[in-house]
Amino acid sequence: MPHLSPSPRIRPTPVPGVTAATLSALIDRRQGHFEAFEEAAARMLGTRHAVLTGSGRTGLGVMLDHQGCKPGDEVVVPSYTAPCVPGYLRARGYRLRIADVCPRRLVMTGETAAAAVGPDTRAIIPTHVEGVTAPMAEIVAALPPGVTVIEDAAHALGAEADGEPVGTYSAGAFHSFGKGKQLNLVFGGLVVTNDESIAAATRAVRDALPPPARARLLSAMAIELGLAAATHPSLYPFFLHPVIRAFDRFGVDLPTLLFEDGGGDAPPTAGQRPPAAWAALGLEQLAAFPAARERRRHTAEVLRQALAERGLPHQESNGPGDHPLFLTVFHPRRDEVRRALLAAGQDTQATWMRSIAADDGRRDEVAERAEREGFYLPLHVGLPPQELMAALDRAIDSVPT
Repeated sequence: MPHLSPSPRIRPTPVPGVTAATLSALIDRRQGHFEAFEEAAARMLGTRHAVLTGSGRTGLGVMLDHQGCKPGDEVVVPSYTAPCVPGYLRARGYRLRIADVCPRRLVMTGETAAAAVGPDTRAIIPTHVEGVTAPMAEIVAALPPGVTVIEDAAHALGAEADGEPVGTYSAGAFHSFGKGKQLNLVFGGLVVTNDESIAAATRAVRDALPPPARARLLSAMAIELGLAAATHPSLYPFFLHPVIRAFDRFGVDLPTLLFEDGGGDAPPTAGQRPPAAWAALGLEQLAAFPAARERRRHTAEVLRQALAERGLPHQESNGPGDHPLFLTVFHPRRDEVRRALLAAGQDTQATWMRSIAADDGRRDEVAERAEREGFYLPLHVGLPPQELMAALDRAIDSVPT
């Protein structure tokens, strides 16, 4: 059987006009001009309001502040989530408790949320892990009065939880934009909410922030253009793939090193206003978004069915409303399988999600195993699921049991 043509783990969503938009942002430092994008995004996502922000965590911080949460308050996060979120919360002075996650879907449930909430809990932040939605209806129903719910939908743009758009069952949700996300604005985030006061507060905070430094804009443009070129099908096999393999021999995952957030606290863009030109970039992508979402959903379903037929454990779906970014597979010899995939041409990544410790040190065994054994199968355009499964079969067969 022929090997898979070398394929990257991430193919950035095309951003036509990124150079022109960056030049515009360098010259025009005024605020505003987000309305057309925000109105179109709200219509498409099914919420009353959508507010563009400098990062997803900016939106999280605004929503917590608006709900009266303050440093020293207790916040519940899932035991398995992106490390940048608990890192950001701790940097702001919050105390953390963890809610265990479902072993099949890797999201908190109503039962685990209720078990995690204590008498001093002020907020809970369910994560839609890699676009697999948490069961929001049962989570909200299981909570006592007075606990604010904010959805971490950084990787779940356009998803529906329990038949309703993300953000419906909560004060609001925040999304993340950037390389490899479902919508690419180079950097930035979005708050979606049905609460007019939260939307107004988010806009007020955003508009009071300074514009991003010109050096930040230039470096973001250079990275965007460089990654788009390096992952092009005609260039990737001869340039980026050999470089990734070379670094991997020394135990360095180059794309993770370059493009993932370390998770310690707020990212550099969190305290900056997004350029007005970014809204124009987003507006151009919205027309193609519904078709891209359905393609990702279909590809994920085909892969899940193939994995189930082979008896390979993987992150299962919460329902048809999920919008997966990656598909997580588990193997006890994860790193050997990943290297075998890389050698066969398919770049992949050990899960970026982490097992989170509560302030009292408690951890969840399910999250510990997921961090230890999980790796991603890409879902981007140009990667046929049948070829990907054939490459995975060969990789697993090459690893001793």
